[in-house]
Amino acid sequence: MYIELFDIRGESITDRHVGNLLLRNSNDGPSRSQLSEFWLERVVLYGSLRIKLGKLDENVEFVANDYGGDFVNSARFMIANVPIPTYPDPASGFAVFVEPVEWMTFCAGVIDAEGVGTECGFEDVFYCANDSMTIVEVALRSTNCAGNSRPPGTYR
Repeated sequence: MYIELFDIRGESITDRHVGNLLLRNSNDGPSRSQLSEFWLERVVLYGSLRIKLGKLDENVEFVANDYGGDFVNSARFMIANVPIPTYPDPASGFAVFVEPVEWMTFCAGVIDAEGVGTECGFEDVFYCANDSMTIVEVALRSTNCAGNSRPPGTYR
């Protein structure tokens, strides 16, 4: 089980000075207190199958930039042209991850596409048939082993 709460206060530097659609950094966002993430995870088959259910930040598992957190600008962390529910408005859903070999993971998820980050209840989750989103991803990991000239990273 995972629970994450956040409280952001003050004016957004992005709104005041930058004016773009992406947040200036991952600490920036609209003033609010909220239950950001709440999910349950089950790992079975010796770790080769994971299932997550709850309020999820999809950018953590899908379309994730492994090294984007090293930069200040959130464009390096959140991929702008893939509109998935992520910070500051994660949404309810579930995701399945299958890792048949150490270097490959198949991921699929169904997410409430009209989720509102400030809502905590389940009365509006998947309210109508048109408000869900399905995402599928294959992640290939390279490692920097002896004799391997590729740097470590993930291709998604």
